Amino acid sequence: MSGEYASTESADSNAQSVDIETSVSDDGDGVSYIQNPVGKHSKVLRILHECGLLTLLKSPYDIKVLLIQHILRNFAFGISTLLTLFLSALGAHDNIIGIFMTATLIGDLAFSFGMSLVADGLGRRTVLMIACGIMSISGLAFVLADNIYVLLFSAIIGIISPSGKEVGPFRAIEEAIVAHCTTSTLRTDIYAWYALLGRVGMALGTMFCGTLVDNLHQRGGWSRVSAYKMAYVAYTVTALFMLVVSYYLSDECEVDRALKRNHTGDSISSLVEHRDESRELLEDSGSVEESRTISRTKTGLRDYLPKLSAYSRKLLLVLLPLFCLDSFGAGLSGNGWLSFYFSQTFTVHEGALGRMLFVADMMAVGASLAAASISKRIGVVRTMLLANISSTISLGFIPVIKNLQLAVLLFIFRAGSHEMDQAPRQALISSVMPKDERTSILAIIGVVRTLSISVGPMMTGIFAEQGRMWISFELAMIVKLLYDVGIAIHFCHINPDDRASVGEA
Repeated sequence: MSGEYASTESADSNAQSVDIETSVSDDGDGVSYIQNPVGKHSKVLRILHECGLLTLLKSPYDIKVLLIQHILRNFAFGISTLLTLFLSALGAHDNIIGIFMTATLIGDLAFSFGMSLVADGLGRRTVLMIACGIMSISGLAFVLADNIYVLLFSAIIGIISPSGKEVGPFRAIEEAIVAHCTTSTLRTDIYAWYALLGRVGMALGTMFCGTLVDNLHQRGGWSRVSAYKMAYVAYTVTALFMLVVSYYLSDECEVDRALKRNHTGDSISSLVEHRDESRELLEDSGSVEESRTISRTKTGLRDYLPKLSAYSRKLLLVLLPLFCLDSFGAGLSGNGWLSFYFSQTFTVHEGALGRMLFVADMMAVGASLAAASISKRIGVVRTMLLANISSTISLGFIPVIKNLQLAVLLFIFRAGSHEMDQAPRQALISSVMPKDERTSILAIIGVVRTLSISVGPMMTGIFAEQGRMWISFELAMIVKLLYDVGIAIHFCHINPDDRASVGEA
């Protein structure tokens, strides 16, 4: 089965010889697409290329706007990393905290999935702005309310990250925008910087929250609850800034323009190529692509919903079980619960937790840069496996170690190795998806991942109430290793940068 999956985009065979001056090319429709930005000029340029910085600097306008929004969002989600301690300060028991986190993730599904599905029809920029507005309202509710049930209701219908992880429709839409603005050969660089800058934002958010709460409580004499509420004031303001930044995305990020270019044959790679690569999968419905109307009048909800090809449905049957395993493990061992574990086991206060998470995120930043370079040498799948296996084994050892310093070092190493998996995985998944179905496929994957993640916090809360939180971490290690085995079986032959070898696999 695994041999049937192929990259839907071709690498530029002459990419390595493209000059700096011609590193951004126009497709004839006024839209710039990234080509390989490094010629044979100097060692400095090669270093810049190696870390992906040159690719980032030459990226289109929308990529840069998107990255700013991504940094701001992760700053806000970083503030929310210590949500478990905020709920504990309100008097919630450990099992109630677990239920709260699970319910929040489940409640996010309907909104996120629905908005992601209609994003291409309604407009990606419009959906991002709506999501930012709802996120700011959710933050305001956490500032004003004290009742745990009111907070739960606000978290379910709004956008609150229960553990610092991505929630809302943002990621699926952003990854789709990045994918159609970049070529497959350079997408890993952009995704690496996407992950890197997101971790920078999250690092600053966690350190800001921990330092703010610690200073207001320890030095200012504020109650813990009031101190955390000030952190959510920052969360609300950041969401409003995100709304403003999203407004400045151009029309070039919308899917209709990309489809029109593919239809006229002016783009770097077209949907015709995808049909040729997956002809066997589509032979019973070969006329589907040709019969799609590129520009149509949308008169009802059905017109905004996507229609997935047979190839995409078959791809999802492989991807979804794997991401279920990975996400279930992530839900069992999120940063929120790890922070709670350090707080309860080693009596680490908020300020120290914020600094610890900051250092871990900075480690992840360096790992993101390393991932781009390593994947160019050993391939994205091998990079994914190397990173995820290292991270998973580190997680399994955290509850075994009883020394605080060693446990913190292991936590930081785990954060760095875990982040190395992100950009290669995004590049791999985007490369095997049809261009006009990326947002929808990523939305479906996002929903399945959120459902799988949502089970974990409740289980961890039950174990924490019984004083057996270590069971969650060990269980997370097992299921994430199973995910690695599945990835190796189905995708080890794929190299998104080498379409020829992929097609032969």
